[in-house]
Amino acid sequence: MAGCNAPQDIIDKPTAQGAAHLEVASGNNQSAVINAGVPSPLAVLVTNVDGAPVADVHVAWTVLTGGGTLSGTSVATNADGISSVGWTLGGAVGSQSVRASVAGLSYPVVFVANALSGPPGPPNNSGGTAILHFDGTIWSSAIIDGGVGLSYSSVWGASATRIFAAGRCRGIAFVSIFDGNHWSLPSESNCSSGGLASYVSVWGNSATDVLALRRDPLPPSVTSNILRYNGQIWQTSYIRSCSFCAGLNAVWSGANDAVAVGDSGMVVRFDGSKWNAQLSVTTEHLNAVWSAGAGNPVFAVGDGGTVVYYAGAAAGWQTQRSGTNQSLRGIWGSSSSDVFAVGASGTILHYDGTTWTAQTSGTTQNLAAVWGPGNGSVFAVGAGGTVVHYDGATWTAKTTDPGIDLAGVWGASATNVYAVGTPRYP
Repeated sequence: MAGCNAPQDIIDKPTAQGAAHLEVASGNNQSAVINAGVPSPLAVLVTNVDGAPVADVHVAWTVLTGGGTLSGTSVATNADGISSVGWTLGGAVGSQSVRASVAGLSYPVVFVANALSGPPGPPNNSGGTAILHFDGTIWSSAIIDGGVGLSYSSVWGASATRIFAAGRCRGIAFVSIFDGNHWSLPSESNCSSGGLASYVSVWGNSATDVLALRRDPLPPSVTSNILRYNGQIWQTSYIRSCSFCAGLNAVWSGANDAVAVGDSGMVVRFDGSKWNAQLSVTTEHLNAVWSAGAGNPVFAVGDGGTVVYYAGAAAGWQTQRSGTNQSLRGIWGSSSSDVFAVGASGTILHYDGTTWTAQTSGTTQNLAAVWGPGNGSVFAVGAGGTVVHYDGATWTAKTTDPGIDLAGVWGASATNVYAVGTPRYP
């Protein structure tokens, strides 16, 4: 857990508990129908003079306008310095507001929501494919947007009956879960915001240990929130909120281990009990991260052909020569000596444990993600419905729906593969 205070943020004289600053963590500028709950809880971050989180600080929550209700009026911060409440809007259409304050701090924070008279109608951009499925023979539409602006950035599964697709509907961050028969999908009232929040990455260790990375950009600020799913609910594991600073872009997780990477080379790692910042060796934006698991190196790729890897505490993070200047967007391997990275203009690289080598992809479309079921079979996906398949020797283009920009791919087997993305609307 880390906090960041911009130069213009007010830092008070510390309270007896060490609290010196209060800021919005997430949940501002949402929309919902009157007399209904906003999609995401309101959350504030309390930090000390060094920007570190402060626990057990009581935050007072008060409805200012609109006549709504809160799930709590005095909520202590947790170990990550976060205090949060649910907010049910009142019956007045228009702007409604809530204040959060800490005794002894000079400046409270105010959350604003837009109360709607009813669910908004479907956007003009509706009806496109958001998730594709491959049965071993053909790619077909698995989910078609019904008018809520579905868009997915990442997909991962624990099994054929527990798959997670991370993305958004309109301005609401959302994770769809597949149970083997049906995908959970948001309703109209869930997707009533015009914000910028989105889940951008998902990975897990099991069906009851999944991490999803959410980004809430509200220029000049950005909040990066890593949530952990225990099989029942999503709970914040790490949050970073700051102005004019880097955000996280991707997360990978294993047993009692997780790594998230982001802008300006930022790396944070979970050691089984807490998240810690790690010293990076690049200032390039890192876009994807992967490891074969315990005892294996961690690889991350990013802009400008950047490849970095972590092989242990003694050596730390190190750079590797990729041989390309193209932006790299996805990475996956069957082992630490059989790793694939994909990126802009059809770039595909392969690592054999010693050297990265370019491979001919057969496409010039931007590629965003890569995954394989094993036995030499690998899928890479990208813009314009691009899917290329590797059979252990050659990459071959496959026919899919050109009306979707694919961003993630994962499968339970070679004949049960899902690719997710953003529909291209007329």
